[in-house]
Amino acid sequence: MARSVDRPTASDGTARRIPIVIGVSGPQGLADADRAPFEDAVRTILAQLRQLHPDSPFLVLSPLAEGAERLMARVGLAYGAALIVPLPMPRPDYERSFSSAQSRREFEDLLRQAECWFEVARAGGGNVTGVEQDVQLDTFLAVQCDVLIALWKGLTSDRLTGTVRVVRFMLEGCPHARAARGLLDTLDRSLVYHVVGGAPCEARRLYPRDDGTGHEMVAASHRLLEGKDRFNADVRRLGPKLRKDVGVSLAALLAQRGEDRMRHVWERLAGYYASADVMALHFQRKGRRALIGLFGLVLVGFGCYQAYSNLLGEVAWRFWFALGYPVLLIVAIVGYRMVRQRQYHDKHLDYRALAEGLRVQFFWGMSGLRDAVPEHYLRRFTEDLGWIRNAIRTADLTTGAGASVRDDPSHLPARLRWVADHWVNDQQRYFTGAAAKNASGLARAGRITVAFYLGSIATMLCVPLLDFRGGFPAVVRGSMLLGTALALALSGAIQGYADKMALLEQAQHCRHMAALFTRASRRLDALLSRHDVAGAQELIRELGKEVLAENAEWLLMHRSRPMEVPKAA
Repeated sequence: MARSVDRPTASDGTARRIPIVIGVSGPQGLADADRAPFEDAVRTILAQLRQLHPDSPFLVLSPLAEGAERLMARVGLAYGAALIVPLPMPRPDYERSFSSAQSRREFEDLLRQAECWFEVARAGGGNVTGVEQDVQLDTFLAVQCDVLIALWKGLTSDRLTGTVRVVRFMLEGCPHARAARGLLDTLDRSLVYHVVGGAPCEARRLYPRDDGTGHEMVAASHRLLEGKDRFNADVRRLGPKLRKDVGVSLAALLAQRGEDRMRHVWERLAGYYASADVMALHFQRKGRRALIGLFGLVLVGFGCYQAYSNLLGEVAWRFWFALGYPVLLIVAIVGYRMVRQRQYHDKHLDYRALAEGLRVQFFWGMSGLRDAVPEHYLRRFTEDLGWIRNAIRTADLTTGAGASVRDDPSHLPARLRWVADHWVNDQQRYFTGAAAKNASGLARAGRITVAFYLGSIATMLCVPLLDFRGGFPAVVRGSMLLGTALALALSGAIQGYADKMALLEQAQHCRHMAALFTRASRRLDALLSRHDVAGAQELIRELGKEVLAENAEWLLMHRSRPMEVPKAA
């Protein structure tokens, strides 16, 4: 049965960075002469990764078998990495496979330093052989790792077969994962370092030969890691400032789980959600302010031009209004480039997609489901957004939730009721309110747009009539023309802002999600009232898949509307 080591977890609003997961596979038998070259090679690889991704913590995933796997664990711990230990079999059986009492003591010492350890979940149940256990472990390593360091001396051994297998899984995909996702799906590009024994050791990167050049594959692999590192850099920079917000988001997700003996599991996974949620909200606010600022600069610049043309006549200082138009447009363009460089829009969307995926993973885990969000989420966006799936997978791994939260089935009915109250019903209320708010805002924007448009038409009808009567002061005429132009510009700006913010589509999305959660709430209540635990779990699974699909469509919709300087400029 899977277990995890109790570790203190931050529930006070400390934002969490998502680590880069570094796995290891290699021979169990290492000669003393081989250890130092291997250790130097591993340190060199870790130093290269640290230089490329300076803001991401490292996490070593090692089963702690004798030889290369313990070597990697020791070097990683010394380098400041965390350690997670997946066991291929129950711990007593695993310890009996070690060669000596000293080896068992070494294993126990490293296990005490691990963040958590667990037995890799058995697929399908029943008894499995040692070879099948190794295959399950190698599959787990290949699925979970961002980077694999494969150590071997270049000699044939039984353990070499496992190393070759996990490397092949990393490069070509695991059979069960390919079947679940589709034979033609693009692989998430993980880095594989092959370290060949010698003095010094030679380290080289491996990549699929039939899917692009080596440089393309390495670049694709680093893009996945760069997404994590960008998020972690923002968490490091903004986390202390947003500590209170993170605490509020964390408390809202955890609600009243304090009595649960697995509270540390809920806190760890919820902590990642809260960090992504708060970062998304932060960059959403930044993006909205920037967009309003861009529209404002363009409108003021347009007003300066209209005042210069229609209102100021031959006054000496009208030159400054003429100058104001190009100056303000230049400021808008420079501001736009700065905003785009800071990626407010992209970060808001990416971090919101990450938060929503983590939310579903959290409630699936609370419901006792083994499903992994990355197998159902953003499969069409591997190049740009594959890092989000990897981050969700890593967050679930670091909590130990992949197995630990399912240990006590007697708590499951109460957890399902809690999920119904704090996810399904809460989201139903949220989306119902958001749909009404968005509809009201959209209607208000429409009324204001029509009012400005009709006002500009009325003003333009008055100007020729007053001209016909004669005696029309130039300053009044210029003011009316200026008002007409500004009214039309404001009408266009409001429409442009509504289009960029996708207010209509957002209102439709919220109505659809409100209806979805309303149906789910009604059916889940009926299942729980009949004590149909399996039926409730299946409904929550399907609800999660629907939510993930809707989030992917929402993301695609907003990514098609990047922030731009208003075209009227």
